[in-house]
Amino acid sequence: SKADTKQGDKTGRRHLLPDAENVTPLLFVRERRKDARGVTCAFRFLGPVRPERVQGERPISIEWSLGTPLRPEWVRRWGNVG
Repeated sequence: SKADTKQGDKTGRRHLLPDAENVTPLLFVRERRKDARGVTCAFRFLGPVRPERVQGERPISIEWSLGTPLRPEWVRRWGNVG
């Protein structure tokens, strides 16, 4: 389970050391789970990310940095990013 991931195990290293593990973490988000009609909302691709701050184990808390800035309208709309 993701909650059991440690910084030193295979999954943890893949997240924390993407270059060394030859992976590119990608961020997909959705504004809400379902729309007003009850239909599942699609995910939006925001681009590649890099780990900036890491805290804890089981689970690991990771703060990511986007490779490209968010579009200004998304920042205004979501308000809780940055």
